[in-house]
Amino acid sequence: GEVQGIGQAHAYLVLSDVATQSGDTERARDYIESAFETALESPEHERRLLAALVELDRPALVQRALELRWSHVTDPVERCALLRDRLDIPMAPQEAHSTKERLERRARETWARLNESTPAVAFRNLAEVFDWLGDTTAATQALNTFADRVDWAKATPEDAAALLRLAHRELSEGCDFAIAHRHIE
Repeated sequence: GEVQGIGQAHAYLVLSDVATQSGDTERARDYIESAFETALESPEHERRLLAALVELDRPALVQRALELRWSHVTDPVERCALLRDRLDIPMAPQEAHSTKERLERRARETWARLNESTPAVAFRNLAEVFDWLGDTTAATQALNTFADRVDWAKATPEDAAALLRLAHRELSEGCDFAIAHRHIE
């Protein structure tokens, strides 16, 4: 079961730190493997492992946990959210280039799997990823698709912020503001 207050994976990671401090590298490795085995039990356990690794500042293991999550998330809408969430996770400077390449490849592959029934939020998430990557053309295209699909009667503050980003982009690029303006009314 879960240790009160923290997840089981988190507890294993703390035990790994204790074992490392006492010089027992084999036991430390075993605890890390146990943390990852726990993560295989459910998507929630995977999220908890990732959160624990970030909290405990274990960048060497964060990428491994991210790969585990990616391998279990196959729905393209969920993958868009996962890509967006990756932006909030610190990365080691030496991994920045490969992380950026991986994110870009996965964002493009995921976008290719979206279709007419894909909810607007997926495109909003992709727009944030492409903005982070510096690809303003793809980000603008994703924002335009988002703006066409969002149900403004049920819009969230994040939806409004995305529309404002689109309006700002159109104004700064000298466009006539037509696309964003159509949704503001």
